[in-house]
Amino acid sequence: MRYRCLGATLVAGLGAAFFSACGSTSPNPNTPSCTFRVALQNSSFGPSGGPGTATVSAASGCAWTASSSNDWIAIAAPAAGSGDGRVTFTVASYDGAGDRSGAIVVAKETLAIGQQGQPPGPGAPSCTFAVSQVQFYPHSYGGTAAFTVTTAPGCAWSVTTPAPWIHLNTGGGSGSGSVAMTFDPNPDRYVTDFRKGVVEVRWPTVTAGQNVQIWQYGNCNTAFFPAPGATFSAADTLSFGADGGDAHVFVLVEAPIFGCPWVVESQAAAPFNVVFPAIQAIQKGDGDLHISAPPNPSSQPRTATIVAGERTLKIVQAGR
Repeated sequence: MRYRCLGATLVAGLGAAFFSACGSTSPNPNTPSCTFRVALQNSSFGPSGGPGTATVSAASGCAWTASSSNDWIAIAAPAAGSGDGRVTFTVASYDGAGDRSGAIVVAKETLAIGQQGQPPGPGAPSCTFAVSQVQFYPHSYGGTAAFTVTTAPGCAWSVTTPAPWIHLNTGGGSGSGSVAMTFDPNPDRYVTDFRKGVVEVRWPTVTAGQNVQIWQYGNCNTAFFPAPGATFSAADTLSFGADGGDAHVFVLVEAPIFGCPWVVESQAAAPFNVVFPAIQAIQKGDGDLHISAPPNPSSQPRTATIVAGERTLKIVQAGR
């Protein structure tokens, strides 16, 4: 069972008091109240690229940083400041046919930047685009996945996501390319729904782009129960005698019992072994753990742990 600490903030007069279900803190009266105003001086560039500038207006002592979301937009050092400041960046030259879009992030504000492609001419590519897969269902433990954007050489496209739990290895490309995604673990319990996110692939044609939909399972809230012939000496503790043997443990999940996915995430080193299922092989609904233990030649007991469905099963084997 998991519990979360939810906080609340109460502001009164010129002072502020912060209250939390897990405690309380008071702000430092000497800490400045930081708000930022960011202005982009030039947001559109031709094929030759060039320099650009963004200005930051903030109170003295208010720190900020600047970063680029695309490899063709370079932030000039230093990429951080405090109070009022200026950020300079350079847009690289571009020999693609279609326009491309990117962004820089200054003081946590995303600023869109566009660049025109080369004008049409003899032999200019005809840009059509296709995405290899548009739906993904990562399990609650996170993981990785990838899709491919297929197009002609010189045809530009970009990719972004508003979901903070989805991480991309690229901001786009020119010509065909792949996009790798990494998903954070989902801490929410899986009952009837998924966590939903989107990866936005964009290109400069009348179709505008393609959204890749991500549905991530939540935690199954698993429980262990000994099958006939298996012995639990304590909660979530499987026991073997010194001679070893095989045992089965039921893995029970919350509703929907036939749909919630889980995996054996990790296994302690020998001598114990998970015969079934294989490590990281996705199971759905209630299932079975088949565990084997070889004879223990020592007079001392030995222990290990196995993690399945984010729940830890302890294994204890008696000595001789």
